[in-house]
Amino acid sequence: MRNLILSLALSLVTTQAMSQWKYQKVDNGIDDPYKIAYNSGTGSSILKMENINGDVVLYITNVYVCDEQSLVEMALVVNGSYKKYQSASMVSKDHRSVYIFLDMNSKEGLVDDFHKSTKMIIRTGDITCESDTYEFNMSGSKSAHTFMLND
Repeated sequence: MRNLILSLALSLVTTQAMSQWKYQKVDNGIDDPYKIAYNSGTGSSILKMENINGDVVLYITNVYVCDEQSLVEMALVVNGSYKKYQSASMVSKDHRSVYIFLDMNSKEGLVDDFHKSTKMIIRTGDITCESDTYEFNMSGSKSAHTFMLND
């Protein structure tokens, strides 16, 4: 019994640690088909990409930010070094999503670092509440981003 519990615990830890980018085309029969890419991070946070009129939007959801705007600090680990980016980001009406980049392709250097990174760290902050930090395994990031761009 003890071995079974230990095996289950290890498999749960391994599953969370192995989380990576996933992507798919969604066709719900009501809306026009669309593509989405997502990555589960620490806690219940989810990092997402959507292609809106040719712009790849990068945002984090299942988080909570008090203010209407959030200062987002992002670090991508590329070849063992941190590549840092900042954005004054819009927050959704329900304060559960933060739109980091409305067109990540226009941010100089970001796409190349995004493709090569092994880990992403995001800190959301606002004036009213404290800041929160989230981490994501970036395995499959290049494939997910390329999927978002292709028809």
